[in-house]
Amino acid sequence: MSFLRAPFTRYVDASDRPSEVTEEPRGRGLQFSIGQLLVCPYCLSQWIGAGFLAAYLRQPRMARTAAALFAIVGGSDLLQQTWVAVDKRA
Repeated sequence: MSFLRAPFTRYVDASDRPSEVTEEPRGRGLQFSIGQLLVCPYCLSQWIGAGFLAAYLRQPRMARTAAALFAIVGGSDLLQQTWVAVDKRA
């Protein structure tokens, strides 16, 4: 999704961490603020939570369906990480 972030962020070379993509906000004013929200995982999670709450207030059934999907994906990820940890110990 970097093409959506491109107007608000710039890529930072992180050659010491090849599997990481590092970006920083660019510009000034509103452009910088949006860039800051996009690169800060804590800031972005608050906006996603607020949007999810707004969706729940507007269409509770759809929001519950999305919440169930997120819970299933989260549980699947937890099981996968548990399996990787058990496999490494064996």
